Amino acid sequence: EYTTNLGLRITQPILRNSSRTVREAPIRIARINKEIASADLETELTELAARTLEAYFRWLEAEEVASLRRWEEDIYQELAETVRRRVETGDASTRESLRVEIRLTRVADRILQSEEQIDLARNRLFTEFGTNLEASDYRNVRPTGEMSSQIPRVSEAATLQAAMEKSAQIRNFRKKIEINEENLGIALEETRPTLN
Repeated sequence: EYTTNLGLRITQPILRNSSRTVREAPIRIARINKEIASADLETELTELAARTLEAYFRWLEAEEVASLRRWEEDIYQELAETVRRRVETGDASTRESLRVEIRLTRVADRILQSEEQIDLARNRLFTEFGTNLEASDYRNVRPTGEMSSQIPRVSEAATLQAAMEKSAQIRNFRKKIEINEENLGIALEETRPTLN
């Protein structure tokens, strides 16, 4: 019986006499990639905030316009009632009553248009940014019958928070930062001297 043990070890010291910058290149690359991912995230957050707030303020504007048109409708209804009474007493013509009724109809049409704008703005906030706004989120502060000042129940901050939580792009940028942090850790580990 005959037995042999043979071991062979070959190493290529490619970086043996190289400069420090060559050895640290993977670390610098990983740090730069992390900074790029962070800058991309910051840019996307800024753009998302701008788009979300623009949609949010369009919704507020649509609500305010609708509120003003409802107030206008109340005024014309009072005027129509006053003109009807004047027509009954003979102090006004039916032509004047007809003019007020036509104006009242136009205001009602504008209210419908405003409500469509509200729905469009609310739907955009929901579909694009994940913010669900209802009519109850925008309420009268003053009693009805007066020109009412409106305040939203849903704040700008809550709207932005919902949009950022829903955004797939934001999640992707955050994931890229995590990956680059892992790559940086690996690069740091690989360049540390080891004892064999």
